[in-house]
Amino acid sequence: MSLIDFSLQCGRLWKNAGKSADQIQTESIAAFRRMLEHAWKNTRFYPAFWGRSGICYEDLRVIEPGDIPCITKEDVRKNYADFSTVSLRKDRTGEWIPKKKAAVIHSSGSTGIPLQFLYSRRAMTMVEANFVRLSNLGGKKRVGWRDLPIRNIHAASVGEGYASALLLTDGLSRYHAKCIVLNASEPLAEWVEKTGDFCPNFLSGYPSCLAMLLDLQKEGKIDLHPLKVITGGEPLKEDLKMEFEKCFDADVIDYYGCCESLMVGAGSSWYQGMYLFDDMNYAEVDDKGHLILTPLYNPLFPLIRYRLDDLVEGFSRTGRGELPFTHIDRILGRDEDILWFRNEDGNPDFLHPLVLDDLNVKGLTSYQFIQKNDELFYVDCIMESSDPAIEGEIRRQLDEMLRHKKMQNVHYEIIHRSRLQRNPKSGKIPLTIRQKESGR
Repeated sequence: MSLIDFSLQCGRLWKNAGKSADQIQTESIAAFRRMLEHAWKNTRFYPAFWGRSGICYEDLRVIEPGDIPCITKEDVRKNYADFSTVSLRKDRTGEWIPKKKAAVIHSSGSTGIPLQFLYSRRAMTMVEANFVRLSNLGGKKRVGWRDLPIRNIHAASVGEGYASALLLTDGLSRYHAKCIVLNASEPLAEWVEKTGDFCPNFLSGYPSCLAMLLDLQKEGKIDLHPLKVITGGEPLKEDLKMEFEKCFDADVIDYYGCCESLMVGAGSSWYQGMYLFDDMNYAEVDDKGHLILTPLYNPLFPLIRYRLDDLVEGFSRTGRGELPFTHIDRILGRDEDILWFRNEDGNPDFLHPLVLDDLNVKGLTSYQFIQKNDELFYVDCIMESSDPAIEGEIRRQLDEMLRHKKMQNVHYEIIHRSRLQRNPKSGKIPLTIRQKESGR
């Protein structure tokens, strides 16, 4: 899409922020029904899936959303090609890829095997336009014309196919923005070198990674003065949000998105809780608090009433407060521990869960990292067989991770397991466990 189209999208989204809650909800349910009809007419999955529940095409204009069955990640995985409204073909690895140009976003695999989601160029432009709206909806620091093009430092795990990587490399670059990427797989010393005398007006990334920049700022190793700090990908704790605001003297935006919908909502330092953008998604919750989403901006790969793993608290459509959108008090999300070690120089450095999650070995079914001390961790593994080649490839990839982080002094043991440890409260299997303080 052209810059004119992008500007039009920015203007439309900006006007929506000034509407009443009733207007927003009326327009959101209308867009929801249009997406129902589109999915019926243009996919193979939905007519058959809804038909098994006794739903016919004529019902779509009057049916209550709650009477439509939810879909899950497994439904998408098992029927992938039938969700797409464009033709797909399989590549050499057996992955489905679109025959026409589309953005491909993959999940991290932290809750199972990674899964790809497709986005049209128009959908990506909508997400980019909403970031502009997000940056100026409030706060003490406004982004003006003199701040363009954007100068950004992004700190996260940014492998190919991650949403943040695509938005940075394809999105920001189209508007001549300048961006320095600090990858969680790199040593902290390289972060300082790459930052240099760059003067960003935006900082973005995972809260846990931005916390590293916060520490470097406090230690006087970097000197950054952004207008906005945009976090996402992990829960942002209140005390850390306050530290970002104070130390960087910046507005903090807690961006909430996922592979299924790249723009869901946002919290901030100038209001409590989080608003969900009803002009981007039709949002619901089930009786257990699971968030159910229908993205309204991506007809290329329609997801209708997709139930996320995320639990939310305080879901409300009243429109009270700063914005007219649906409000939640908080996301009860996953918050896996970063593992801190001593590196080859004796300094503290970290292995990020999203870097560890990139371990990809054929025959390795699942795994879990357990830190024992500053220089030792275990990798509990469930494998398809006792083939020594599987363990050999695990070691090769782990050795490369440690070499890249300059942590070859850190040792590990690979342990064959029949099952992994579960969190006793949530019942989930965490990727990382800290059994002993790492001495940070």
